[in-house]
Amino acid sequence: MDEQSNERIIRIAEQKLFLTPNHSIPLNQTNIPPQSIRFRAGQEIFWIVAIVAYNEERAAIRMRVLEYHPTSVRAFYDQVMKKPIRFASFFELQWEQLEPLLSYYHKIDLFDVLANSKENETTATQSGIHHDPVVHGQVRPKQKEEEWTEQVQVDLLDVEIGIGQAHINVLSKWKAGPVRAVLTNSYLVPEYNWIKSFFAKALGTKKIHVILHWVKNIDGLSLSGVKSPELDKIDNRLIEVVRRLHFMNRWKDPTTPVDQSLFTSEELQEVPQESAQSSGKAPLLSDEDLLALLLDEFKVRNAAQLNYLAGKLQAKDHRLRFTLKPVAGFLFFIRGSQMTHHCWELLDSHATYVWSFNPSEVTIQEQFRLMEGIIGIIREQGRQQYKQHWRLQSNLNRGMVFRTIEHPHVSSHLKDGFPIWRQKIEEAIV
Repeated sequence: MDEQSNERIIRIAEQKLFLTPNHSIPLNQTNIPPQSIRFRAGQEIFWIVAIVAYNEERAAIRMRVLEYHPTSVRAFYDQVMKKPIRFASFFELQWEQLEPLLSYYHKIDLFDVLANSKENETTATQSGIHHDPVVHGQVRPKQKEEEWTEQVQVDLLDVEIGIGQAHINVLSKWKAGPVRAVLTNSYLVPEYNWIKSFFAKALGTKKIHVILHWVKNIDGLSLSGVKSPELDKIDNRLIEVVRRLHFMNRWKDPTTPVDQSLFTSEELQEVPQESAQSSGKAPLLSDEDLLALLLDEFKVRNAAQLNYLAGKLQAKDHRLRFTLKPVAGFLFFIRGSQMTHHCWELLDSHATYVWSFNPSEVTIQEQFRLMEGIIGIIREQGRQQYKQHWRLQSNLNRGMVFRTIEHPHVSSHLKDGFPIWRQKIEEAIV
């Protein structure tokens, strides 16, 4: 088996071996004896390994560690399980690399998995070292461990989010000065630092609880684990709620680029400095999801028109475009039998604005470029001024026709004007 082609990244935390962000096995299902070893608390341990054998009957893998301190572990969060794994074994572990990662160990119990350990086995056995902790080659007497937990509150905005983990400095009554705590959650990515205020809204609190698990033994006082009930709630469902909050905030209070009038749903959900390669993110909300969200939020009078344009007329091979304040609405692209049409429907408006192009004279790409400019002009000058300007300049706009289609009886509770509007819009989009 080619080791290089079977390289993987594994993570060791909480006495577990993580093969993917969501799949782990306890250390007692490896050949590292958990009763004889303890990895340092609060330390993220990632190894690059080569899988050199797989036993399908036992669902067991055999691994060699290639790198004990990889410079990048981002690929770990993209790994998926290809086959079931219930047991893992290591061989030829390098003691000089392993020992600094440990706070407690019985080295003699690790001889079967260490490289070049046989030469030390006789000496260790003769000296009676069998089940006593050995640190830096010295036998230490057993000492009963003390364990307890401590709960502190910290501001969510002070949490530093990284890949699959969060860092926070907490003040403990058991340690002088700030304690650097590391909390793990595979859904976290650094881009969420920019929208922590929305996570606070989704969680319903600006403060989070951090539970510190302390251990005191012959090596001193150390953290054996850190948890936060609030950060543990961050998953795809909560991230979707955060996306909705972030989108609604931008919709209500946009910071619109001067040279941009039309936005896709992806652009409106974009987090500052967000990378397309970020892992752990919930899927983006679709055009239809965002339209439904706005209709539910604002209870607009022209909901029937918006739903009809989106569901019946919008071309399936083109994206819905959004326009933001002061003219918040939606630009639909419709293919007619002779012309192509851009229908602009504003939230709670009294009319639909339709620009029709001859595609043989104006390419679709050029049409969208023109629409970007037109809506930018309307945003700056207003709809009435644009309509007056169009009437004066209509003879110069070759290849394009502009019209407005009113919403009849839009405020009436007795008459339904939607059928009249639908007939007019269908007559216009030939």
